[in-house]
Amino acid sequence: MGLGSFAESISNSWKVILITSLVMLFVVVAGCVIVFFLALQPADQVMVPNIVGKDLNSSLMELQAKELNVRLQLRYSDTPGDEGTVLEQSPRPGAIVKAGGKVDVVVSNGTIMTQVGNYVGRNILEVEQELDVLFTSGSKNLVLINNTYNYRFDNAPSGTILAQEPAAGTDISERIVLNFVVSKGPTGEMVAMPSLTGAGLNSLYSFMANTKLLFDFNAVETDGIENLVVSRQERTEGESLEAYSRVLVHIDMPKQENLLYGVYAIDLPSYPYPVDVAVDVINPNGERTQLVSVKHPGGSFTFPYGLPKGSILVLTVLGKQIQSTVIE
Repeated sequence: MGLGSFAESISNSWKVILITSLVMLFVVVAGCVIVFFLALQPADQVMVPNIVGKDLNSSLMELQAKELNVRLQLRYSDTPGDEGTVLEQSPRPGAIVKAGGKVDVVVSNGTIMTQVGNYVGRNILEVEQELDVLFTSGSKNLVLINNTYNYRFDNAPSGTILAQEPAAGTDISERIVLNFVVSKGPTGEMVAMPSLTGAGLNSLYSFMANTKLLFDFNAVETDGIENLVVSRQERTEGESLEAYSRVLVHIDMPKQENLLYGVYAIDLPSYPYPVDVAVDVINPNGERTQLVSVKHPGGSFTFPYGLPKGSILVLTVLGKQIQSTVIE
């Protein structure tokens, strides 16, 4: 067949060729659309099982059987003996999710304490603070302290725990109460009276920090002096006094325009043994320094000062701020 005959054949069949081409194009496009929408079909859906209260191993197997992935989080529990138990889950039980989805699982890491610690020989205040920090407000306090301590005189420093009940190592299966025997310090301890007459402020602060005596200050404004000074003391130098006896000390205070002199006074609660009491001063420029640091059993607490107007006195007991006072 020559070229002329072939061309004539195509000319006579163009309708068939066009229809065939359109049909093939439709088939291809339809196939692509079907594949596209099949790809958008959701994956298999599953129901989230209830695993709260179950142990971790069985919970993992149950979730894996549902083709669900797990994201674990450990948390301390309030219930002794539930280590490894599922506490929470998200999504909630019964929720419908895609297979392969994630389930957040919170698992108990046990209680913060499993046994009673050994506190004998430690300071009672340190133990109280340690347990307060250990058991936060958001968790159940499994270990309580009976604050009605049994005090007794002992050569150990005051505040030292001498005995405890329950004993160290006792398993904690429920909430327990600790009972302590606490040292009140040695009985009949005697202290020699220092010589304060003629002492200035810095020397007074040093005496207060280094002697087991309590000083009550009586101040009188006096003309003709530039600095605060002790004029006399009610006890004789070298006199033997029982520890934490009170001694009246008389001081003369100058009249100055650049400094304000006075006697700070406050009544503290009665403590079972001498505790740390300190006073810092914040100067008008914002600088903070410590003025006085003493051991004090409570009751009247006084000390003299000479400070710029606007200074702030900050009183702390056992490191906790009790009062702030502006010098005006």
